[in-house]
Amino acid sequence: MPPAKKQKNGNETNFPTIGEIKYEGPDSDNVLAFKYYNAEEVILGKPMKEWCRFAVCFWHTWRGNGADIFGLGGTLTRPWDGADLEAHLKRVDVHFEFCEKLGIE
Repeated sequence: MPPAKKQKNGNETNFPTIGEIKYEGPDSDNVLAFKYYNAEEVILGKPMKEWCRFAVCFWHTWRGNGADIFGLGGTLTRPWDGADLEAHLKRVDVHFEFCEKLGIE
């Protein structure tokens, strides 16, 4: 997978300290590594990425504010929060960068 494209916020990415999330095996100490999901491993004639397709729910991932079902207010504030057009465009950039880092095709 090619490196993350530069986002609209200049030369920085939205997650500058996080690289592509890769398979490292069950013994890896890396908390940001796949332990059992190896996208290229062939199982019953198909690579694992065809059996287990990833998806990211846009609304719950990028618009959820951390509120719970018992009525407590949200606890999350993010740089892309807001109702203006710029915030909406920023969320799209964030979403696609996040998907690229997870290897979602």
